[in-house]
Amino acid sequence: MRDVAIRPNNQTVELTADEVREYLKYNPAAAEGWRAALRFMASIKSWADIEREVFGGLALSARTREAYVAAARDLFAFMDGQTPYQTTVGHLELFADHLAKRGAKQATIAARMYALKKYMARLAQLSPGWIDPFSMVSVKLHRKLFKTKAPRCKTALSADELHRVLPWLRENDGEAYGIYMLLLTTGLRASEATAARWSDVQEGDDGAMWLTGRGKGGKDFALELLPEVLAGLKRRGEYIIMRGAEAHNRQSLHYVVAQAGKRLEAAGIVSAGRRLAWSPHLLRRSLGTYLAKLPGTSLKAVAGILRHSNIATTAAHYVDDVLRVGLALAGLFGEVAA
Repeated sequence: MRDVAIRPNNQTVELTADEVREYLKYNPAAAEGWRAALRFMASIKSWADIEREVFGGLALSARTREAYVAAARDLFAFMDGQTPYQTTVGHLELFADHLAKRGAKQATIAARMYALKKYMARLAQLSPGWIDPFSMVSVKLHRKLFKTKAPRCKTALSADELHRVLPWLRENDGEAYGIYMLLLTTGLRASEATAARWSDVQEGDDGAMWLTGRGKGGKDFALELLPEVLAGLKRRGEYIIMRGAEAHNRQSLHYVVAQAGKRLEAAGIVSAGRRLAWSPHLLRRSLGTYLAKLPGTSLKAVAGILRHSNIATTAAHYVDDVLRVGLALAGLFGEVAA
């Protein structure tokens, strides 16, 4: 009977129980990892334990944590109850094919794979010596597992586009105008914006109005609300963001932003050829990009406004800073030619 798979040098080798004992005898590091894995599995009695032991130490929102656990549960069911330590590269590919046959979209499959990648990486931390199957995924398979048809995720509205977008929305879509103004001037995430209430708005000593709340990772924030934002949201009722008498949730907030984006493209305010992914996060990235390009503004200051603990996150994902080499070097070559 084959009890376990050991993977030296990226090759999967199936060993019997006796062969495993012999292998571990001469590989103390692997033996310690094996014991750690056994202790971990012995402590797991339910999916609530998985959520606590695996994802509890990560700075994740409750919604993200639930999505990660759901992905792990689906993989467990697909593997017919095998332990996560028995997961191989082949399992990952077959699971992706299984999701596709069930009608899952490419973006959904990629999201599941991202969750499983976080799951496996965490298991590797808990069990030193265990090889995360994602670390052995080939470039070709990686493209298959994480392929999506989404537009470029790092695109942001330019300053010129913002100067056209806001006046047009103010004249043609009052509700979307208030939402765009709120998200573009504060950088609120969708979950933070939909949780905000008027009771969270307080006046400071200098007369400025501030929105307080708790954001991603349980971090408290205080964001200044400009008078123009308050004017756009004043008729919204108890909540900061309302549609009629009903508060927005994340899905309806995305819907309003996306529908307004389509109207902006149809009106020629923003080119449809830009292939923008209209979402609250697009507006958050647009704020980061706009601030980063202001003279004298440091990336560290932008990271502080967006409430990122790691400045690398701001640079990699929240600032659209594609540099056209030809334009940048045109002056240099002109000077050389002269």
